[in-house]
Amino acid sequence: MSAATGLGMLDVAILVACDAAGAGPDRPFVKTQRVLDVLHDSTGIGPRVAYEPLCDLARPWVVHLRLLQMHGNIGSLDGFGPANARYTECRLSPLGAAALAAERRELGALPIGLINGDAHVGGYRPPLDPHRALAAIRASASATDDEIVALLGRPSFPTGCEVEIGVDAWAAGDSTEMTLSARIEPDPATGVLVISHLPPDSTIGEIAEAVMSAVDQAAHPATRTIRDVVATWSEHEPAIAVHLRPDVDVDATRRFLMSLWGVRREQFVSGGAPVASLVRGYDDPDRAALDARLGIVEAGLTRRW
Repeated sequence: MSAATGLGMLDVAILVACDAAGAGPDRPFVKTQRVLDVLHDSTGIGPRVAYEPLCDLARPWVVHLRLLQMHGNIGSLDGFGPANARYTECRLSPLGAAALAAERRELGALPIGLINGDAHVGGYRPPLDPHRALAAIRASASATDDEIVALLGRPSFPTGCEVEIGVDAWAAGDSTEMTLSARIEPDPATGVLVISHLPPDSTIGEIAEAVMSAVDQAAHPATRTIRDVVATWSEHEPAIAVHLRPDVDVDATRRFLMSLWGVRREQFVSGGAPVASLVRGYDDPDRAALDARLGIVEAGLTRRW
């Protein structure tokens, strides 16, 4: 993990390859295959290995801070893969260019890895709410460890899923279990239960199949309350509408749905160091320089898709 940005070696290598291919934030987009070829030539990392991680740097449902901008089909939140790299284009985002400058010691440290975490690549550091993380960094010079943890809140994933975690263990950098859950709420207009804000790596197809399989097998008394399951998209976000029979126990059905794999997932996390110390690592006695760098990160924040 880089001390300058908190990014992994592959992420940094992708940024370097984009720059070498002329794909800067103020330049035209280039074919993603060209960037992958440059990466392969310079590092030996092949396109088959690098393409998905490259796309992840541009996917708003994967990372809070996007380091690449892309044109074309880069996959979807519902598990569909990207188009062939010959048919997509990419370039550094302004934040990606700033990250590369930090790696080259042309700019001070940026808390990109702190905010994005590495859970999306199979690591053990969950992502943080960007605004809360930046506030914690700004306050870290005078705040206690407990105050920093309170400012951070719980880990926060771009999909907006619910997070349950042993906060004390996580804050201490110890290994602990985290549970990620979709949100299940009744739609006031229709009365159906809507499953949305899925955990990472869950898809509406997977969850809908799990629900219908349980209904077909009458695996639980609550399945008798379910009349139909319909996949939907609301503001470009996948969701599942679970239509219920009249006069049923909605809470019981909701508890049953929450028990299904895909709706609820467990994951181990470990920061490797106390969270407050990681936050303090980005503090700077030069407050003007710190504000300037954190302003670059804030400018890189994007709305949910």
